[in-house]
Amino acid sequence: WTDYGVLAGAVGLQDKFGSLIDMNYNGDIVAISSMTGIATTYVYRHNGTSWNLDNNDIFAGYWKTQSLNKDGSIIAVTDYSSKVSIFKYNGTTWDKLGSDISVNGNMVSLNDDGDIICIGKSDSNLSVYKYSTPGVITGSWQQLGSDVTGYNTSGWYRDSTDIGGSGYIIATRQSAGASVFRYSTPGSIGGTWVADTSS
Repeated sequence: WTDYGVLAGAVGLQDKFGSLIDMNYNGDIVAISSMTGIATTYVYRHNGTSWNLDNNDIFAGYWKTQSLNKDGSIIAVTDYSSKVSIFKYNGTTWDKLGSDISVNGNMVSLNDDGDIICIGKSDSNLSVYKYSTPGVITGSWQQLGSDVTGYNTSGWYRDSTDIGGSGYIIATRQSAGASVFRYSTPGSIGGTWVADTSS
């Protein structure tokens, strides 16, 4: 392993820098949360020589959890109240992608394209949303099926979840270990999430 550079928070915001980290597929874009001070999420990109901090002002207050899509062009971030926000990089700055999703998200995961997001919520359930019009930032996030409900009230579903590259398979922690769910009708928002019991 070769040292690829050391990242540090902005001056005065060092506390708990690195509490949460997510990286794109190629490893040249990384999102890092700082949980104290002006809690925020920083996005760094590597230019072949060094790591450079994106304009991160838009992410102030977003730090609870984050997810990058495969190429790092889309990021989902959450605050500590009741919304999940998704942003798309336009080559210079980050644009809001659609309206906020009004849920209290404990964990988020984006698919490869960044147009489907799985959210582990504070009520112990999972919600999955698909973006209506990829390529246009004024679209909307529409829920795919109904919530995947937790097996109990202990928060098993909300604190560990991941989504497959296509966005139609999700895996999540539950009381007995982990569960995998498949979406019944990809391409339609009226489907259902079905537990995958194959072995």
